[in-house]
Amino acid sequence: NTIKVHVEDHGLPAISDTNGFSLVVAAPLVFTSVDRTASGSLLVTWTCVSGTTYRLAYSDAIGEGAWTNMGADVSAEGTLAAGEDHSVTNSTQRFYKVRQLP
Repeated sequence: NTIKVHVEDHGLPAISDTNGFSLVVAAPLVFTSVDRTASGSLLVTWTCVSGTTYRLAYSDAIGEGAWTNMGADVSAEGTLAAGEDHSVTNSTQRFYKVRQLP
């Protein structure tokens, strides 16, 4: 969707400008799976927008507010993206969040 904005100033001299921008409404991100790999790490997969970059983070306690970014940012090339958690060893629980980067 293209949205146009027109602004006018009725001062002296009168000036105006018009500019347009595109608005894309994407579906929300949804975690689709968390699978253990042969090496013992976890592969976290989520829905995405192709051509977009994401940052995956984890926390062992959801209420503490301390999140750790996992490895390099993920560049999505299809409808699913994934990040691998190599640091999960003896954790009995782990929480994940993914953020779309600008």
